Order: sequence, then C-alpha cells, then structure tokens
Amino acid sequence: MSFDMNAEIPFPFEAVFVGREAELQALHAHFARNGRLAQINGIRGTGKTSLAMMFARKAKADFPGGVNHIHAFPPQTLKTLILEAVQPPVKKKALFIVDDLDVVNKSEISDIPRILDEHPLLNALLVGQVPVEIPDLGMLSISLGGLNQHDFEEVIMRRLRHATKELYHLSQGNPLLAAAANQSVRDGLVSLRQFFLALQDFDYRAILGPDGKPYSKGVVVPKKVVVTVTAVNSELLARLKANPELLRSLPPRRFEEVVAELLEIQGYSIELTPASRDGGFDMYAAKNDALGQFLYLVECKRYSPPNKVGVQIVRALHGVVQQTRATAGIITTTSFFTDGAKEFQQDIKHQLHLRDYIELQKWLGLIT
Repeated sequence: MSFDMNAEIPFPFEAVFVGREAELQALHAHFARNGRLAQINGIRGTGKTSLAMMFARKAKADFPGGVNHIHAFPPQTLKTLILEAVQPPVKKKALFIVDDLDVVNKSEISDIPRILDEHPLLNALLVGQVPVEIPDLGMLSISLGGLNQHDFEEVIMRRLRHATKELYHLSQGNPLLAAAANQSVRDGLVSLRQFFLALQDFDYRAILGPDGKPYSKGVVVPKKVVVTVTAVNSELLARLKANPELLRSLPPRRFEEVVAELLEIQGYSIELTPASRDGGFDMYAAKNDALGQFLYLVECKRYSPPNKVGVQIVRALHGVVQQTRATAGIITTTSFFTDGAKEFQQDIKHQLHLRDYIELQKWLGLIT
C-alpha cells in the first residue's frame, strides 16, 4: 500500500511521538551513507511502526521515488508484495517499509538482497518483533525497549492533552456528558471514542450517569460521531473470497480488521478497541434500524482446526455484555465452537451469537 506522507492521518501520532531521537538519527545517517537496508524490532507496544512512520515522514525528501508501507500477508510472497507496491522499474530513490515481518517465511526474507540488487534505487526498512539476519548488506539493526522516565512522562502528558481536546470535541463542550465519559474511562470500561460510539444516534435515555441511572432530558447528545476504522482493501477481500482458508494465516489484528470491514458492509458502525487492550472483546458494532438502536460487542478468535473456541470464552464475553449493558455479544472464529460452548449459548441465544467458519464464508458472500 503506497501512502502520501503529506496526507492527514486519523491519529496525530506526531503530536504524541516522544523520544527515539537517537534511533531517528541513526536511520537518517544510515540511508544518507547509501545504506540500503535497516530493521526495527522489539516486543509489541514499543513503537516500532510509529518510529518507522516518523522516519518516513521526516525523510520523505530523501526518497523522491516514494515511500510504500507494506503489510506482509501470506501466501502472497514478499517479493510480489514489494514489486506490486513500488511498480518497477524504480527510477528514483525509494523506500519500502515491510510491517508484520514475523509472518513472513524465512526463505522469503532471503530474497530481499536479490530484490535490492535488481533495483539499485530501492531501499528497505523491516519492522517485526524478532530480528532477522541478512548477510552482506550492511544492515542497520535497531532494537526498541521501553522509554526512559522523562520520555515516558512526556508521552503521558501529551496523550492527556490530546484526550482532553478529543473529549471537548466529542462532547461538544457539554460538561455533563464529559463527566459521564470521564467516569467510564476512569473505571476502565471504555475509551473516549468507545463511550461516544455507544451513544451514536442514541437518544437521551441511553446516557447513564456514574450511578447507572439515566440523565434528564436536558442532556444534549451529539447527533453523529465520526468513527474511523483501518480500511481493508478490496484486493484483500477478493483474495479471501477466492480462498477463505487464508483467514487463518492473517495476523490477529488483521483478522479483526477484516471482520470489522465485513460488518461495515452489513451496515454496522464499527470501532476497534486498541490492539493492546484486554477487555474481553475486540470491537463495537452499532446499528440503527426500524426496530431500534443496537450495540454489539464482538470478539474475534483466529483459530485453526482442530482448535475450537471453548465455553470459557463464551462465558467471559457474556459477562462483559452484562456489565456494559450492550444489546448482545458476538464471537466469530475461523474455526468452530466446542459442544460446551454451544450448549451454554443456547440458554442465552438472544444475548450471545456464535459465528463460526461457515458463517464467515456467508459474510464473504461465498454461501447464500
């Protein structure tokens, strides 16, 4: 996927990007000295992709041939993804960033020297949790850990400032609505956008205060909240329709994005929860129709047979549905459910829905 480094992005990562100055300088110096390959690795949450994107934004003038951000996706080979993105022949110095490198077969990674040799103006920045070894290319390797205390505190302050602005915008300055949102976030129930998504197109009776009771009719609810979800392109959906078993090869977050896209196609307003969040579900799905307003909590499980989704997961989501007062919960999986899970769901079939691999194929339009 090629992207415009001058374009606005949904979340202002530059506003909350802190530290990593040494790493940015190292990347600049490496590519300025005609280095052609670098990698950024580290555990989840350390800001690998943010660092890569910030470097690309700051160094865009150094790559007049463009910057391409590629998410590795089996079974299409890494070489195919790269060459499709950069559209050879490359006539000016260009950079491609390969994200989710951990899902790429090691034999494919060994193709990178050959690709760079065939395209002398092409440069690569690899992003993954585990470092890779590619000899004879003078590769720069950057391993990210946690921030130092000063930078950590600065990140917190910047995010708080951003959250305050977002709260003001979403509540339209309504102090009562802002107080309700603040309480829900402090209790760890939802994020700000999740709170306002729950109220999207709902009337005043849906707004509950900290005591769990509805506010009075005087509360003004914003009529519409714009929710952004990472787009899943039509090419990926076409590949999945041609071979739905590829769903099991997707990284977990990518699978969640595919489910979000399929639900949006069905008319739901979707908001994914943060990737690092462990709140018992992966996204909200809201819908208004002639029968009323509905809010579903959706949990995605990318399993491969013979692994099945067990009753513990079903019980857990049911508990979260009750706690948050959502309409119902949905569990969707690339595998199937155990007999115990299906038996438990039978008693609460209007509050919890199970969607297995067969149902996913219906969503993809393969089964009618």
